[in-house]
Amino acid sequence: FVFDREKVVGVCNISYEGGRAYFYGVGVVGKERGKGYGRRMLLSALSLINAEAESIVLDVDSHNPAAYGLYRKVGFEPLNQVEYYKYIVD
Repeated sequence: FVFDREKVVGVCNISYEGGRAYFYGVGVVGKERGKGYGRRMLLSALSLINAEAESIVLDVDSHNPAAYGLYRKVGFEPLNQVEYYKYIVD
């Protein structure tokens, strides 16, 4: 969790399998975006993960330019892309 005073403004999840860490479920409350909380959360998580894993995998919506740009800035590179489909049930 990321806090601003006493309120939660961000959250992320980390899991491990073998020597790999998975960083997922990342989010910052809408009105709190753009204030650096996501970057601080990511850097804190990376410092924890680096002590426990050989590699880190995360997923990001390529239509979320802020998140995509942040991950690229700290050194993540695209590994593969996944397409999502929806089916509307009548």
